[in-house]
Amino acid sequence: MEYKFLATMQAAMVEYVDMLESLRRGAEVVYDSPDAMLLVDSGTYMLAAVDKESALVALERFPAGARNIVVRQEELLPYLAERWNMTEYSKCVQVWYAAPTPPIVGGRFRISRPVEADWEAVLATYHLIPPEQLRLHFDSPDFFCAYDGDELVGYAGLHTEGALGMLYVFPAHRRQGVAEELTAYLVARQMSLGRYAYAHIFVDNAASLALQRKVNMSFANNSIWWVWNKASRA
Repeated sequence: MEYKFLATMQAAMVEYVDMLESLRRGAEVVYDSPDAMLLVDSGTYMLAAVDKESALVALERFPAGARNIVVRQEELLPYLAERWNMTEYSKCVQVWYAAPTPPIVGGRFRISRPVEADWEAVLATYHLIPPEQLRLHFDSPDFFCAYDGDELVGYAGLHTEGALGMLYVFPAHRRQGVAEELTAYLVARQMSLGRYAYAHIFVDNAASLALQRKVNMSFANNSIWWVWNKASRA
């Protein structure tokens, strides 16, 4: 299918690769014009526009009661807060693996799908989403654990909208390359499946930003904002 805004996105893929991956996954396009696109993927809305005015036109299709939205203009934050009471937000950097060949996975650790015995350790250490949602991720084919011998040392997976993340390394095993191997493994797997390997990183997460550079991620020039209604996270 051809989209009016797609040519703009392909001209600067690192800026819009999250939306391109969502389109590949079959996201619903809510609004599409040469100047803006609004889509929804697994309940998450994503907006891209050439300017604020075009974004506001697209947002006329944004439904009341939506739980969150990703935007690329900071000047939209007051509007979202006033109209939809979406007062919470996180500023992020978008990164994308643009190289034609996948990163080399170190091989020091064994990386594989988790076993049931790993669930309690994951549940006790990952708190950004509710336990029932975490369990869905744990059971999905996109969640992986790293082991040193038979010992669980870390894990990572994909967020609901397809971004790399959910990365956690147990304290005793940090600074040993676990995070780098897990990230490289996920990137290589995404590429092997014909997917875009990208992530949204909090701008103040220096350790994660350094990790992305280690695996040769490309960085978008512009920040993005995840915005939500506080009640939707309660």
